[in-house]
Amino acid sequence: MTKKFIKPLYDTTIKYLVKSTDTRYIIYKLIYLATGIDLSDYTLIDQELNTGNNIKDYRLDLLFKKDNTIVNLEVNYEVTKWTRRKQYNYLFRLAGSGYDVGDSYKSRKVIQISLNNSYFEKKDAKLVTYCFRDSVYHTKIDGVESYEIYLSNFKGVKYNGKNELATLCSILTSESMEELKKIVGNYKEGLILMSELEKLKLNDEFNAYYDYEAVIRKEKNSEYASGRDDGLAEGEKTGANKEKLAIAKNLLKTKMPKNEISRHTGLSINQLNMIL
Repeated sequence: MTKKFIKPLYDTTIKYLVKSTDTRYIIYKLIYLATGIDLSDYTLIDQELNTGNNIKDYRLDLLFKKDNTIVNLEVNYEVTKWTRRKQYNYLFRLAGSGYDVGDSYKSRKVIQISLNNSYFEKKDAKLVTYCFRDSVYHTKIDGVESYEIYLSNFKGVKYNGKNELATLCSILTSESMEELKKIVGNYKEGLILMSELEKLKLNDEFNAYYDYEAVIRKEKNSEYASGRDDGLAEGEKTGANKEKLAIAKNLLKTKMPKNEISRHTGLSINQLNMIL
């Protein structure tokens, strides 16, 4: 049986690492080395942070605020042809949601940083920076920027004492502990991340949310490969349903309300009652 490996680039994992005071600075360092933006000067914001709803905490958007600037950190384990459209829609919604100051409307600057693991869509560049222009007057739209870091182009890079950014990006693409150890070598921050990922395997609450994300990703991959044999697709669907039941059982142990578990797993309340 294959030993479980907590993949660094899963949404659940990245958001845990950003929220943890022991590892937050490492993710911030990657962002700073790639873009020059120092997130340590920003405040992590989200209206769901203090709700007590753990699954929302693990799944919240990573939004950072400093004065009149908002930074949105996106994590894309798979990049499809729809990814950029979805992200830009969100980017412009954030930019358009200015706020009133007295009788005036104050706009905000919005920066989007995407950690992309190009699996379905390939891009040769390692970092792409976008500015936006009006399609009619061809003038630059101020206050909106996008940085896309293509992590897969760093895959397999090993630490050599000087290539810190490349190593951090390579770490996020790792798919096994053996691969991660080869990348990290004696890199201090890498060893800290590796230790934290090992600890997370023992965190039952985290694993319930992480496993749920893994099932959703399997289902999406099946959709992308819909041209395959129907019998194989049906088998994958059956396997995903079994995993959902196992995850729901773990979530029930966390005392999460059944309606929340139903919403996040797609299982009915009756199905949840049968698990007990």
